[in-house]
Amino acid sequence: MSTVLDSHQRDGPSDESGHAAWIPPSILLEAIGGDDKLIVELIDAFHEDTETRLAVMRAAIEAADRPLLRREAHSIKGSAQQIGAQEIAATCEQIELTCMETPSARQTESVNRLDRQFHTIVREMAHYGGRP
Repeated sequence: MSTVLDSHQRDGPSDESGHAAWIPPSILLEAIGGDDKLIVELIDAFHEDTETRLAVMRAAIEAADRPLLRREAHSIKGSAQQIGAQEIAATCEQIELTCMETPSARQTESVNRLDRQFHTIVREMAHYGGRP
């Protein structure tokens, strides 16, 4: 699976940081051998888990719980990498690396950017059978 994903990450659409913004589920479908149901399950699980984790991240910022913010960013990063949402993974990595020193206003900006990226990709992935 990683060979298909790795080649798409090099050749796929990129964001301003040079990371592939996301890997379309059609590429993931090829990587996992054509299992349509598994793609829908992956998209749905990513959607549900990330929505929950974004809420926890916002609460962590309010409570000044930087270790929790870092853990949640790390968890979302791993999930995003699994489905090829590289832009989200890159934002999470940036949050992970800077959250211990970053003022809460900047943390909020980063989480808001992450939220926008997440909802953009979820809308795009809904075309492949995942929930909107």
